[in-house]
Amino acid sequence: VDIPLIAKAYIPTKGSPVMPFLYAGGFAGFETSCGLSTSGAVTVDVDCETADVGRQTNDYGVVFGGGTDVRLGPGAITLDVEYLYGLRNLADDADTGEAYSRVFSFAAGYRLIL
Repeated sequence: VDIPLIAKAYIPTKGSPVMPFLYAGGFAGFETSCGLSTSGAVTVDVDCETADVGRQTNDYGVVFGGGTDVRLGPGAITLDVEYLYGLRNLADDADTGEAYSRVFSFAAGYRLIL
């Protein structure tokens, strides 16, 4: 579960139904479950406790992105691109190396404007 805390700024477009925006902020992330599964020549399906996977169970970092809303009826179609950059080494053991979260995502939807 990721909990973001972001600030969002709309770029003014006078008289246009298109409303571009940018946002940035931070996030805190918490593990809800963990599993490892593979398929192919060898099939593996275990939980992280059984596999003894050393890891941190929470994360934090920065998030930024942008997109546009297009007004349509009582709401807007929204298109959004976001990049999440984790700052915590998720590897629990120094011998394991380093592992950081990096997430690039796209979102599309419709939201009501009240």
